[in-house]
Amino acid sequence: MHSNKAKKIDPSQKRLALHPRKLAFPGRIWEGTTISENGFFSDYKPTHWRKIEACVAALPRAPLTDLHRRYLRNTGRFYQFDLAQRKRGKYHTPGRTAKSWAKLARSLSELRSVLELTGRNRYGGRWQTLRTGTLSEQIAGRIAAELMGLAINPSEIRHKPYTLTFGGFADLLVELEKQAQKLANPAYWPRDMPRTLYFQQVLSLWTELGGKMKFSRNAISGEVGGPLVRFFQAVTGPVLRSDAPSPESIPDIIKRQRSYYKSLYKKGRRPEL
Repeated sequence: MHSNKAKKIDPSQKRLALHPRKLAFPGRIWEGTTISENGFFSDYKPTHWRKIEACVAALPRAPLTDLHRRYLRNTGRFYQFDLAQRKRGKYHTPGRTAKSWAKLARSLSELRSVLELTGRNRYGGRWQTLRTGTLSEQIAGRIAAELMGLAINPSEIRHKPYTLTFGGFADLLVELEKQAQKLANPAYWPRDMPRTLYFQQVLSLWTELGGKMKFSRNAISGEVGGPLVRFFQAVTGPVLRSDAPSPESIPDIIKRQRSYYKSLYKKGRRPEL
């Protein structure tokens, strides 16, 4: 028997579950890593998760949540997908994608203006309160399920068709425009390379959990180490395998991340996943 009780998810973590792309790869085991039949990374093994969790255990906002794990799985999958697309000449850089989002933001703004003008011309000052288009039961159920955390099966929820007001539609368009504008101004490094972006995303989770962008060196051997280095290797190793960066290259990756954060702060923004 299924429970109709919704599983609550921290709103601050919801953005981790929302990603513009969705991929699903059937997995098999190869060299200790779960990958798909066509060679794409699919998921970490339990031993990998235990190693990653041990690396973040001492951080202020530990432990990892299910949404954090989903985020790490997705970043690995999307990195390999982008890498394959780049080899085929089909990779869309974040800069190119941002232009598409900017175009969408302008279209949404124009649509909102047309809706307001139509409502005012037809109904005057009370246009916002009048009801207009109706959402189907299927769409209303799907939206409700997504808002309540993706843990709900839409088929288990019964909804009557919901009618929005002119004002409701206008507010929805404003929210969509804000999201499009945000995606039209991504805080990415200039290179727009899949590997660079993947490293940025992995290190952003470390920051999200309260970790600092720093590393250490052994006073005798000079070897690079520290909690962040161990976390970075634990996360990227199963995804990159033989292409994983050497320990000596990780300090440069961390320094670039610091520069990335500084550029964000200068723009009045903060790191986000």
